[in-house]
Amino acid sequence: MNKENTQVRLVMALQRILSGNPKRIPSHRKLSMRAVEEEANLGNGSGYHYPEVVESVKAAKVASQTKRTGIKPASELKRLREEKKKEIEIKQKYKRQVVLLKAEQAQMAAEHHQLSYALHQALKSLEEMKKEIAEVKQNLVEARRESVRTIK
Repeated sequence: MNKENTQVRLVMALQRILSGNPKRIPSHRKLSMRAVEEEANLGNGSGYHYPEVVESVKAAKVASQTKRTGIKPASELKRLREEKKKEIEIKQKYKRQVVLLKAEQAQMAAEHHQLSYALHQALKSLEEMKKEIAEVKQNLVEARRESVRTIK
């Protein structure tokens, strides 16, 4: 079998797969160079000797993915870089939130201590007033007792 014949067989196999009626492989199989080779009834890796066919398979694969999802697939490295960039942004966002929440916590702790001290002072003052009221009542009772005269 000569090279031209093999290349023609690969191109015909690719066309059959793209049209949706392959002869040797299931029609639901994903498009790949190996699928084209099996459809052309060739051995493993024999299609890679024809860069034009490899490029057509890659282009057809991209076109079918674009048609299916509506989005062009990005390279794996680019996708990973974008994911890492997003993760870094998310981490920075959370770090900023942590700083803000710690500042808010410190502010709330200071307010808590101020309010606690004010409450302590108010309770102390209340106790002193209660003691003073008790003394005034006692003095009033004694004063009334002294003002009481016996009737003869």
